[in-house]
Amino acid sequence: MGIRSVFGKGHAQKDSEGIGAEVGVEELPSDRRHLLKVIGATAAGAVGASLLEASPAGATPGSAVLASVSNTSNATTTVSTTSGDALQGTTSDPAAHGVAGIDTSPTGGVGVGAASANGVGITTAGGVAPLFLAPAATPGAPSSGGHLAGMVFVDSNGVFYRCTTSGVPGTWVPIFSVVPLPAPVRVISTPSGPSNKGGLTGPFAPDGTTHTTTVLTGGATGIPATAVGLVGNLVLSGNGATLNGDGFLTLFPAGTPNPATSSLNAGGGAFATSNGVTVTLGTGGNAGQLSFSWQGGGGPLPCQVFLDVTAYIL
Repeated sequence: MGIRSVFGKGHAQKDSEGIGAEVGVEELPSDRRHLLKVIGATAAGAVGASLLEASPAGATPGSAVLASVSNTSNATTTVSTTSGDALQGTTSDPAAHGVAGIDTSPTGGVGVGAASANGVGITTAGGVAPLFLAPAATPGAPSSGGHLAGMVFVDSNGVFYRCTTSGVPGTWVPIFSVVPLPAPVRVISTPSGPSNKGGLTGPFAPDGTTHTTTVLTGGATGIPATAVGLVGNLVLSGNGATLNGDGFLTLFPAGTPNPATSSLNAGGGAFATSNGVTVTLGTGGNAGQLSFSWQGGGGPLPCQVFLDVTAYIL
């Protein structure tokens, strides 16, 4: 509605000073204050309509940040407060983030940065978990790209790696966890019969032959298939006779060369001997498997082998 229509169908003739000399008085509202209200409402309606018709533009440097649109800046945007949180993001959408930082620079930057001059850089809390690092699509540490010492990476198996030396791709070492079993479990028992475990049946001649077990993880063992190693007690028995000579047993990951080291030395007048061991499991086609050899000098006798696992390594 234009202002002219508010005055009705009457018309105004201008005098030399530009003031309306004649108006259709019969169509004027009798209350002047009511007239001003009508004109004000009409003008406000026109402005509101124009705002509704225009889509809000994202903020640019020097202007206010707008919600629900993309805002652009070529400098740091600072939110300051003297009490409470400087910036708080909340959402009721389970698929959304309270605060999301996205870096689209071609060479790679930081999505979200947090720092504190005298306190904690970042604090997280969550009903499911306080922190989630999305695993990579492949196993193992990064093999390409530049990295900095202090970076943390999670592979497709959930194994954590940390970068210890900056470079391309940098030096990465796994961050393994030793997980105790609720109770020890025997995974290798080579005598024949119901107690046989590990897929091997002794006794084994002291000739250095490599013997490889079946898969020792999964099933009733309580050891997950993703385990990379075992911690336990290795036992060597003289198969009912005393252990002679200076024999040694080597336990090693299946599918790898025999390192010719000693996991357990045996000899003298004992019927059996044992030693604590930590050993890596085979990978690939030998995943979850171990190998061992028995050899030595001085006429060691054939032996039986046992392995009791107390913890696994992830």
